[in-house]
Amino acid sequence: MAAANNMRNIVSNEILVKENNVQWDDVIGNAAAKDALRKTIVLPVEQGRHFPVESVLLFGAPGTGKTLLVRALASQCSAFFFQLSTSMLTSKYSGYKIHLLKTLFDMAKEQPSIVFLDDIEMISTCEHDNDVVISQIQLEIIRQMHQIARDSAAHVAIIAATNRPREVDSDILELFTARIHIQFLNIEERMELFKKLLEQHGCNVLTENEVKEIANLTTDYTGSDLALVVRIASIEPIRDLLNTGNWEENTSRLRSIQTRDFYAALNETKPSVPPDEIKSFYTFSEHCCGDG
Repeated sequence: MAAANNMRNIVSNEILVKENNVQWDDVIGNAAAKDALRKTIVLPVEQGRHFPVESVLLFGAPGTGKTLLVRALASQCSAFFFQLSTSMLTSKYSGYKIHLLKTLFDMAKEQPSIVFLDDIEMISTCEHDNDVVISQIQLEIIRQMHQIARDSAAHVAIIAATNRPREVDSDILELFTARIHIQFLNIEERMELFKKLLEQHGCNVLTENEVKEIANLTTDYTGSDLALVVRIASIEPIRDLLNTGNWEENTSRLRSIQTRDFYAALNETKPSVPPDEIKSFYTFSEHCCGDG
């Protein structure tokens, strides 16, 4: 009994996300992915039907917003949100991995919940030498997901995410009835993100044409890459002031951010995802999702 309570405490304190303020409008772009999740999970909840039992795999490059999207989904559904990086099952939680998984899913079934299994490729056999341990984890996840699918009283949506979909074992891949490609932002979406990031930095002074000019230069940048660009550009005026050597005397003369600051930032930052890797996600999507 004490061991069971201890395991519940671990799940409650380390996996259950107690504060989740991400809203649907916080997720910029990926309209197709948002629409698919809205139809399968959000709408049934809003229409007063039972919380749907769904299994969805999100795949795409690092920094494209997969985790943000799932957090917004949980918030939109007012669901309990459990977030587990599966890599932890072979590291931090390795000594009690199966017990942890059982407890996690048992707790999720107690109320409408979203279980988010991040880095799902980390429980693939190609990632580890110890196939026995990985097989144990895979079998437990498969067993739990099958139980949820058969349990009419369970209202649990299971969302997994991966940056390396080709490395997900086929037995795990087949568990997910929906597979959604989280793509890079188009130019309009990049402009929207730039405006939002500039506002967060308190430097929303660029014109529409200037924002478009910068967005045109960042085609292969992820959302995380763009956030880094804005962060670096926003400190360029401070760098200029520091170079005068009279910081304390000149703080009142700190200039506003300008387009040249973004050019300087782009010289310091390059897209984090190589073109061949970007192409591989579209190839996977065509083969495994039926996208043409």
